[in-house]
Amino acid sequence: MTQRDTLELAIIADVHYVCRAEHICPIPERNAHLGRELLRRALRRIQLSGAPDALVLMGDLVDDGKAPGAEHDLAALKEELENVGVPTIVVPGNHDGDPERLLRIFGDRPGVHEVKGYLLITFADRYDSDDRAERSREGLALVRDVASSHPGVPLIVFQHNPVYPPIESSYPYNLTNASEVMKVYSENGVVLSVSGHLHSGHKLICADDVGYIICPALCEDPFRFLRIKVRGGEVSVQEEALKMPKEPPLVDVHVHTQYAYCATTVTAQGAIERARKLGLSGIVLTEHAGHLYV
Repeated sequence: MTQRDTLELAIIADVHYVCRAEHICPIPERNAHLGRELLRRALRRIQLSGAPDALVLMGDLVDDGKAPGAEHDLAALKEELENVGVPTIVVPGNHDGDPERLLRIFGDRPGVHEVKGYLLITFADRYDSDDRAERSREGLALVRDVASSHPGVPLIVFQHNPVYPPIESSYPYNLTNASEVMKVYSENGVVLSVSGHLHSGHKLICADDVGYIICPALCEDPFRFLRIKVRGGEVSVQEEALKMPKEPPLVDVHVHTQYAYCATTVTAQGAIERARKLGLSGIVLTEHAGHLYV
């Protein structure tokens, strides 16, 4: 394989945001009301540690894309990306509703994206009424066609549902024709397959010379995302979490409340909630005296 530059990707999966949508997330562990803030924090962390060549959002950006008002939540997440400064690629998930609407809001499309000499292929797999997803004949043919027309170019593929390893669950996490998909990947120069959907994630694992990784959910403790580097056929993965490590213990001694005259959405209750979720050992609620007596 020709020597290639290193491709750096930031991967974020499963935000499950709910704000203006007429929907209540039935699973508190998803922290759906914090989705936009978690995305903002992840993007800030990514930018501070060095901008990647591309950002990939792996689907389930909202918790119920079919609920009235969900399009406003998608648009709000899109606003968070305006100053990222790198190409953003979006993969539809089973919770996002109409995939065409999702991609239109984010200004993206399924198919081939060229980034730094690599070909990134995204899929908008369709779901049946039981939430089972299958790769279409056209999707399988796309990989073959791209490999045939770009011999020797590393291919990286992205889909919401895991392809490998098989997930033991009564819920259908994997693509129903995953074995067929794996065969096509192996025979056509795919070096890495990236998925979301399984909130616990799964470490990088290799099968038939293809690397497979499942990005954990941003919405669930400890609020993780991935940094991936690809150099030709070599892949390395760094997992990052927004939640602070237990050691050393960290205390924020300057936290404002709703009594600050500059406050709009700040509350003491919200600050305490975030401190607990993000792993702070403690906080000190602080106001300037003049704020309290006006």
